[in-house]
Amino acid sequence: MSPLQWQIFARLLAAFFFGGLIGLERETHGRPAGLRTHILVGLGSALIMVVSIYGLQGLGAAYDPGRIAAQVVSGIGFLGAGTILREGLSIRGLTTAASLWMVAGIGLAAGSGLIVVAGIATLIALVVLYFLHPLENRFEMGGHLYEFEVNVRTSVAQVPEVMKLVRKYHGKLTLVEVGKEGSLLRLSLKVPTYKMVEQVFKDIAGLNVEAE
Repeated sequence: MSPLQWQIFARLLAAFFFGGLIGLERETHGRPAGLRTHILVGLGSALIMVVSIYGLQGLGAAYDPGRIAAQVVSGIGFLGAGTILREGLSIRGLTTAASLWMVAGIGLAAGSGLIVVAGIATLIALVVLYFLHPLENRFEMGGHLYEFEVNVRTSVAQVPEVMKLVRKYHGKLTLVEVGKEGSLLRLSLKVPTYKMVEQVFKDIAGLNVEAE
């Protein structure tokens, strides 16, 4: 292999490693885009950058190594959008979408030869993902969320639908009683305002169960 080929290999390997570090963090939190997705995004971005720099040389004055690479920035948005999900009152997946966008940038930096810059960016991203998450949760817990309990009588077949409602409102199941007439579930649900309680009972009514 020529010295240039070794350089390209090192850039791709760096993109693989940096993307894997961020992907591993997302994987440990059970996110839809995990280790393999982040590695492929970082590696693919680096490859596109390498092709933009070296694969299109000799095309004359119209040659611009940034034109193909620029499409990564916009194209990664479609992939990130697939990780964003709305669950009840909250939206999940925004951090994972941002991490994919970040890994794409890291891959472009590694592919262009800025391996040290890509490494520093990866380190900063890991600090944000690992160490700021508990701080974010602390602020979130300090917010105004109203918690209330409701008893629901339902059949065993309807329990999965009830549990979906629990997850939707970030609640928990505090009591389960199973009798001849069905199951009694005590739900502890959280809402940001008292007005949302009405919406909760509308959702419960939509399940065709008896609320107390």
